[in-house]
Amino acid sequence: MPAKQATLHIEKLVKTFAAGNQRIQALRGLSMQAEQGDFIAIMGPSGSGKSTLLHCIAGLCQADAGKIYLDGKLLANNNDRQMSALRRRKIGVIFQSFNLLPNLNIGDNICLPLYADGKKVERDKLHSLVERLGIADKLKRRPASLSGGEQQRAAIARALLCEPSLILADEPTGSLDSIAGNQFCELLRRLCEEEKRSILLVTHEPAVAVWAKKVLVLHDGQQVGELELPEQMPAAELAAAYSKMIA
Repeated sequence: MPAKQATLHIEKLVKTFAAGNQRIQALRGLSMQAEQGDFIAIMGPSGSGKSTLLHCIAGLCQADAGKIYLDGKLLANNNDRQMSALRRRKIGVIFQSFNLLPNLNIGDNICLPLYADGKKVERDKLHSLVERLGIADKLKRRPASLSGGEQQRAAIARALLCEPSLILADEPTGSLDSIAGNQFCELLRRLCEEEKRSILLVTHEPAVAVWAKKVLVLHDGQQVGELELPEQMPAAELAAAYSKMIA
């Protein structure tokens, strides 16, 4: 059972995919924990199980074995409808695909989880968030009229507006320039420190991972290393330590 303070607790997670006549084990008994206010970056080579891990936590992919607890409750006890509600209310998901609805403007796309829950949108909170993300002037526009980076920031705003206890981010800066990427990482760090959100961020980039408090390194579906990050750790230093772990 998870510790009482843990937002996320994972025990011996296993996930295998079929690829033709082969079976690929994406996760091999992975265990980890994120407490309230943790900001954890997950690094590893392609195929190490990083994205699979986030998909299992979000309920978008069913693990073959193991247990996932969110705020002390076993996720396997939820049906599809209940998992959808959890993603709207407690799990902010920021994946590589923006998943913006083309027929809705950006403002409505951002507010969609609240609309689905029948909740009122707090306009001050919305405008504060989109201002920080640099898209306050884009709310009336459709996704197709925005750049990839602007669409990504809209997807980020949608995930953060519901003030989730857990934020899952899979390569969230991939479509952002370095300045916007740093602003987003700074925002995540503030959410972690000021509002005690728990954050799991998958990235290949040491310059992104250094914003976290801790780095978990995966290889072939298993954790092969862990680094506690000091304030303002140089990205080159993290890159060197990471390379040694996966060598």
